[in-house]
Amino acid sequence: MPWIERSRGWITGIVICCAVTCAGAKSKSPSKKSSESTTSKTPAKEQPAREEPPQPIPGVMTVEEIQALADAKNYADALVQINKVLSIPADQRKGYRLDKLYTIRGDCQMQLKQFPAARDAYKAVISETSDTKRFNRGLAMSLLCQHAPQGIYIPRHPADKSAPSPRLDILSKDERNQALVALAHDDLLEAGPVAKRAKEIGRFSDVLAAMNMLVGANAAEMTATGKGAETEKPLIEVQNIAVNMLNLELEKLISDVQKIGGRANQWIHTIDAVTHATISWEKAGLTTAMTNTLRDDIARCKDAVPYVKSLQAMFGKKTKNTFSELAPAYDEIYKALNEVLTHKYWEDRH
Repeated sequence: MPWIERSRGWITGIVICCAVTCAGAKSKSPSKKSSESTTSKTPAKEQPAREEPPQPIPGVMTVEEIQALADAKNYADALVQINKVLSIPADQRKGYRLDKLYTIRGDCQMQLKQFPAARDAYKAVISETSDTKRFNRGLAMSLLCQHAPQGIYIPRHPADKSAPSPRLDILSKDERNQALVALAHDDLLEAGPVAKRAKEIGRFSDVLAAMNMLVGANAAEMTATGKGAETEKPLIEVQNIAVNMLNLELEKLISDVQKIGGRANQWIHTIDAVTHATISWEKAGLTTAMTNTLRDDIARCKDAVPYVKSLQAMFGKKTKNTFSELAPAYDEIYKALNEVLTHKYWEDRH
């Protein structure tokens, strides 16, 4: 069957890539410097590319003009102009920085108390920018909007536990900065037990959870104060643990995809020997136990694809080739196994 050969090809490529990756990791432990630039979601600190000046579009404002509208508190008008720009085909709006537009959109929507929409806009900044400062602000503001859905942030771990928690209005610049500092403090405290458990148990999911929390805490602190005095050291420690554990996790994923693919291949080759004139999968030799296992494999493959892609977003620069092969391998087998459990599959083959 064509998909069997394709999946074998995927797996062979993955094993080779992982062997190279693991060998490199074992020969040299990741340094503090390398961890800072490659393991968190924060983009590497690079010299920004020279910006292409936007070409004038009749009836459409420039980013600077839209920003001026927002600065003048004409938030609704600014949003109208942003939507105009985004409605234009990408090849016709060259030079317009999407990360700047989404930042302005988030700021305007926040001031209009459209907090869920503002959160989405700030999240878009994260995926569009290569600027570390803008990335940190996008992440920090998206988290702040998430934790203050009505525009009021209430610290979860206030410094003075004997007094009521302050209610910080994120529409106010001063209180917004206080809220970001409090958010960084809250996430840092809550990440501590997760990071400790990750070190003791060595469970990769705990390491990723702690790292995500600390990346957010660091972004909030950097946005509010310009420094990572409280969050940078804990983040680097967890990043180093994550890098060391990544190769073990990759080996598990590769072993999993090999077992699923091999099991499916074996069953299909066995079932191919059945020669009923009219056949459906219930009559093809698939027992209830086999069918349930296949369904479990389908679910595991389905879950693995977004998981692998999330790992690629965090660690892709260290293991780019491995991830580029692993996600399609799971996806290929997922589609094939789904096909096996259809009547049409067996009717077409007999």
